[in-house]
Amino acid sequence: MNTPDLDLIKQQWQQLSVKVDNLEQANQRLSDQLARNNAKSYQQRLAGRVKGISWAGLMLPVLAPMLYFSLNMPVWICFVYAIFGVVMCILNRRLSNFILSKNLLEIPATEALQHATAVRLYQKNVRILGSLLAILLLFGMYYVLPPSEHRSYILMGGVVGLVLGLAIAIPRCITNARLARSMAQSLSDPE
Repeated sequence: MNTPDLDLIKQQWQQLSVKVDNLEQANQRLSDQLARNNAKSYQQRLAGRVKGISWAGLMLPVLAPMLYFSLNMPVWICFVYAIFGVVMCILNRRLSNFILSKNLLEIPATEALQHATAVRLYQKNVRILGSLLAILLLFGMYYVLPPSEHRSYILMGGVVGLVLGLAIAIPRCITNARLARSMAQSLSDPE
């Protein structure tokens, strides 16, 4: 009588062990799926934000004639100003398309992590290139600013515009960098 009870307990223990193993596998699959869903959400939000920023670049060609008519800037600097806006629009649109180029839910985890890392690098390169081009453009605009009695007011207006632009751009860049980092972290550390 004692032996069958012991065999029954042993059998139930083995079944419980198998169920625990299955539960651990299911838990791991669920954790991976949740991490990928989070990464996909970050991916979509980041791409949307970058695409929205790209439209701001198209404002510069619209504003370029104002530089010529209001500030008497040379035509070539107005043209460079407009081209800078178009270039930044294109770079940000390409970044947005690159962010969405791979579906993080359908590719292997290692490839998804590589893509997230590539997004962060691409984002950093666009930010550095855009900043360098903007600095060169600002120095060029300062250099060709025609002398006039209102030059100090024009420079003050330019500084105020620069400060306001940076106050808007820096938090957006920080948020976008945070989204890209969160996307990569959710893929590398699903827990």
